[in-house]
Amino acid sequence: WESLSGAVETGATSVVYLVEWGDDPGGAFSDAITIYTGSSIQVFGLLRGAPYRFRVSARNDAGLTSAPTNWFTFSSEPAVPRTLPAPSVAASDAGLLVSWALPVSNEGTGGSPITGFVVIVRREDEAVPSVGINVGLLTSYSALSLTANYRYAFAVTASNIAGPSLRSNESAPTVPPDTP
Repeated sequence: WESLSGAVETGATSVVYLVEWGDDPGGAFSDAITIYTGSSIQVFGLLRGAPYRFRVSARNDAGLTSAPTNWFTFSSEPAVPRTLPAPSVAASDAGLLVSWALPVSNEGTGGSPITGFVVIVRREDEAVPSVGINVGLLTSYSALSLTANYRYAFAVTASNIAGPSLRSNESAPTVPPDTP
């Protein structure tokens, strides 16, 4: 916003600004901050992809307050999710159970809900992993029908509307149990 000079434009010696913001387009403003110098602020902790509206009013030391500006809307674009940690792998009766944690923080999800996961399987004798297996929103995968006496490593990606995350580090290579 454009700063006012206290004595010339307001008839007072100082001007402060009240910046209000909220995330409800039709509702009340939920937060406010008073700015004593300058004509801009940086707001932290906003969710990516969520719309926020802002307005500014000025108040001088004589107690006069301007009408607030028309509100304006700001929305940042969501980012891809952060890279997940390597998944955990445990032996089960029929194969290997691969599991990972669902990202829940705004930073972890990229500011947009997770839309799915892909599990990447690599057998120890393969230089290139297999094509990923889309498991939807599940946070575990049962790897069945694996070749005995080979070690397998797994990685995971998470996706949202902005795209997929980078592939996680691989799990520790694990040999599936012998199956009858």
